[in-house]
Amino acid sequence: MEFLSVDKIENSWVICEDELGEKHEFNISELPTEIKEGDILTLNPAGKWIINYKVTESRKKYINQLRNKIYKQN
Repeated sequence: MEFLSVDKIENSWVICEDELGEKHEFNISELPTEIKEGDILTLNPAGKWIINYKVTESRKKYINQLRNKIYKQN
């Protein structure tokens, strides 16, 4: 598992999806306190999940570009 994408946060649970599309659940206390839906998580050398801000921002830009392209076609 190279990365996880935060799908949703419900109460004290965080639902993530890995690069193969498999779902993973974590207690929110196991993840960074500033986590948000849409964040990309990677494991650091100590084995803790951290927010990869660079990849998160890159994906958000890409999704916005796709959304804009779709709306322009309609």
